[in-house]
Amino acid sequence: MFSTLRFAVFLPGLAPMLVAATAFQVTIDPAPVERAAQVVSIALPQALAAGAVLRDDRGQIVPLQAEADLTARFIVARQAANQALTFTLEAGRLPDQGNVQVMEEPSPARPGNTPGIASATAPSRIQAKSGRLRVSVGGRPILYYQMDRDAVPREDIDQQWRRAGFLHPVLTPAGFPVTEGFSPDFAPREPVHPGISTRGPLTGRDNRGGFDFILLGTEVASLEFGGIDNTWSGPVHGGFTSWQRWVKEAGLDSAVLVNESWELTAYAVPKSLGDINVFDVAIAQTNSTAISVNFGDRGLSVSGATAWRKPNPAASSPNPIFTDESAPGKPLRWIGLTGNGKNRPAGIAVLFPAPGTAKYGASPFEPSLTAPDSSESLALAPNARANLSYRVITFDGPPDNALLEALWNGYTVPAVVTISAADSR
Repeated sequence: MFSTLRFAVFLPGLAPMLVAATAFQVTIDPAPVERAAQVVSIALPQALAAGAVLRDDRGQIVPLQAEADLTARFIVARQAANQALTFTLEAGRLPDQGNVQVMEEPSPARPGNTPGIASATAPSRIQAKSGRLRVSVGGRPILYYQMDRDAVPREDIDQQWRRAGFLHPVLTPAGFPVTEGFSPDFAPREPVHPGISTRGPLTGRDNRGGFDFILLGTEVASLEFGGIDNTWSGPVHGGFTSWQRWVKEAGLDSAVLVNESWELTAYAVPKSLGDINVFDVAIAQTNSTAISVNFGDRGLSVSGATAWRKPNPAASSPNPIFTDESAPGKPLRWIGLTGNGKNRPAGIAVLFPAPGTAKYGASPFEPSLTAPDSSESLALAPNARANLSYRVITFDGPPDNALLEALWNGYTVPAVVTISAADSR
């Protein structure tokens, strides 16, 4: 479930003395860079299997989320460069806070339709291909995952372009939607990619540019939403895993080109970080054919907010694209879109797990970007798999490069953690 977490955990000297201990010191070693929103993973000592409480060096409780295998996670708001941090683990239990919640709900009503979801669904697996998932932090929705391919804003959008399996709306803490679904500025038959979504395979001669669908001569390849495999909620993180597939359709014949799985993890980041939401997206795309499958672009696409579009090509408005301040031609660490929000600026940034390149741009009407796969090849051999991972930040206010730098370090610089018996210090 947690394949996107990258944290080195060292537990030296966990000798039998820890079996009898009831309190432990957790130390995070210093690093040469400032880090923010670190998701730290530890292995709880067996002595705390019945429950554990984590406190910082001031004695304040730090939310901790433990799993059945005794893996536990907590979030460090900030760690200054060259600073070591210490925490105390002790036996105990706290009430279930449920700060991050994942809930199923019907699609919003639209003219002429009454959308809904099947009433008989198990919490761990949603069979219906309708409705959406709402991910909330502290009672505030931060994003929605669309499962209903017919939940479109206009009924004149052609069936072949409708899809599910994408994020929209994605919200800032103030509730401003930084994504667009099916853009109102494009022809009904050719909408741009919706919200935050993936790029599809390109195996034919006709690539429809920035669209997330492919035309193979007279054959159409479309995306089919498969289902939700798992959802979870908790005091530190919550999320879901899902699957879908890119299908080639030619008349009555069809074949699966690429199987795709998603794992999304949203975090309850400390309020001291300001007005930001943080979530991780990990995507696996597997070639299900006997031939090599090619991609024009492989990665995550972001369609920016309607409010950031120009009213016409000649209109002057700020460029919504921003990146880190690397020198021209240097690999990027993050890329984002920003514009007017609720009475102040707002934006969305996509952080890469390693410096890379990105294709991005703003059309005369629509801001959008692609955060690409870090691999050099855009071809997938038979049964080969491409793994994509990103951290996404939404925020109210102007982009803060210093904070984004610390967030990127918190995402990519592993925490080195030591656990020792507290009475051995």
